[in-house]
Amino acid sequence: MEKLSVQEEEAMQAVWQHGEGFIKDFLDTIAEPKPPYTTLASTIKTRSASRL
Repeated sequence: MEKLSVQEEEAMQAVWQHGEGFIKDFLDTIAEPKPPYTTLASTIKTRSASRL
């Protein structure tokens, strides 16, 4: 099992805590400094696909 980076873990925690939603919803739950929208979207897409 591959270990997540700090940023990846923070992104996935936001998804797990929030459940379904849009990137903006997840971004709102992450503390400052927030990652760029596109970075968060890419992380979630990549990590979600690797779970399949």
